[in-house]
Amino acid sequence: MAPRSLGSQRITSSAPLPAPAPPRRVRALAAAAGLLERGLGPQALGLLAALRPLLAAPTGVGASRAADAARAHAPLLLAAAAASAALRSCAPLAGGGALLVGLLLAADVAGAPANVLADATIMSNCTSEGDYGAVRKWASIGWGLAALPAGWLVQHAGLSAAFVPYAACSLPLLAVGASLRYSYSPPAPQPQPQPPPGRALAAARAAAPAARRGAAEPSAPGLRGLLAEPRVAVFLWFAGLSGFAMGHMATCNFIWLKELGAPETLMGLALLANVATEVPAFAAGGAALRAAAPLGGPPALLAAALAVTAARLAAYGALPAAGPGGLAWALLPIELTHGITFGLFWSTATVHASSLAPPHLSASMQSLWQAAYGGVGAGLGGLAGGVIMQRAGGQAAFLSAAAFVAAGTLAGVLAEHATAARGADDTARHKGE
Repeated sequence: MAPRSLGSQRITSSAPLPAPAPPRRVRALAAAAGLLERGLGPQALGLLAALRPLLAAPTGVGASRAADAARAHAPLLLAAAAASAALRSCAPLAGGGALLVGLLLAADVAGAPANVLADATIMSNCTSEGDYGAVRKWASIGWGLAALPAGWLVQHAGLSAAFVPYAACSLPLLAVGASLRYSYSPPAPQPQPQPPPGRALAAARAAAPAARRGAAEPSAPGLRGLLAEPRVAVFLWFAGLSGFAMGHMATCNFIWLKELGAPETLMGLALLANVATEVPAFAAGGAALRAAAPLGGPPALLAAALAVTAARLAAYGALPAAGPGGLAWALLPIELTHGITFGLFWSTATVHASSLAPPHLSASMQSLWQAAYGGVGAGLGGLAGGVIMQRAGGQAAFLSAAAFVAAGTLAGVLAEHATAARGADDTARHKGE
């Protein structure tokens, strides 16, 4: 890929992407571990899981809209990352449960714009659909490299000790974040072959009426107009479904595996399997988009990832059938689907959001789909999972979530096909005129 300037950084397939915070699922599992030790049950954890993203989502959307309007992406990104790092570094000082919950909520609200603006900044500097995944994989690699020593540190020195290196690592992270620059220049147009002089004059005359019509029409829709487009609504529905599943898993997996007797070592291996598949999924994002182009493009790829997500939820629900002796052999293959359910979905959704929005709404569109995913979807998924798990058990929670995601995916696919068919009819009608 051709690198483009990003301040003192240059975006290439080997340049690391700054990650303002660890993956959501990892943070949720760590929080669940600490809060379970304080006696909170699944329903209380589900309520917390719902409050965190639902409170953070408006901050992400508002900051992104402000960044688009004022062209202040870089300073807002740095401010959000700094606030999030500072608040999370104070976690060991929270002695009581209420104080810890308040600190977690404040950190999520303050840091919500960081991930959104980081993705928007990277996309503004990418020159092809595969560039984002090639850069984003480095965040997963960083998490994977840190996971094992962090686990050793927690095991030998306690959870609070892990926040000391976290705070230390935040300093170079902020330095890298300060070097990021949002690209406000559109990609350079590709040179087109020039027709012979006679044909060029005829083409110019034929294009003149269309040019006059285009000048009389608004060049790009506003945010309300963008949200009114059916393809955007379907995309946000898919994002919400995926977020629902991930929020459900983040709330219920840890508790469910503890109930089934899984040792902490197995849980660590499960997270390691997540990273092992997440990295190649991000790296192959561009190839997957090109392969899906004749099959329906990004919406088809998102629907396929959601189908695998529904199967993953159902497989968690079926874990009791494996018995205590076969739990590891049953769990680890399930975790290998994380590359598709998260890595492929996230990479595709980020690229698709960028293609749906005009340049002046790029960060706003990223914030909207991430709010649907990590705000509304994850919040409702965590809440529903916690409530159902406490009242009906883990198996019922996972199987009901699997059924909901599968039905929702089918509804989204039908809506996407109807939208595509309506668009094809409109195109044919305009050609006929």
